[in-house]
Parts: sequence; structure tokens; C-alpha cells
Amino acid sequence: METCDKQLPRFLPPGWTLTVKDGSSPIGRKYVGREVEE
Repeated sequence: METCDKQLPRFLPPGWTLTVKDGSSPIGRKYVGREVEE
């Protein structure tokens, strides 16, 4: 079962970045959109 960490980037347009402040670090986690090969 994949975690949200692995699932989230596939819903972002390639090249986009998304910062999520989940409390794990002061600046939050950064997700980068990428091309997904099905």
C-alpha cells in the first residue's frame, strides 16, 4: 500500500511544486510534480 507521500506528486502537473506544512519540519515538505509512467 503506497503512502500519501508517494501518491501526491502524481496529481501535480509536471514541474509544479507544493509545500505541505505537516509539522515534520519548519519549512514543511516539498512535493514536485512529475511525469508518471503508468
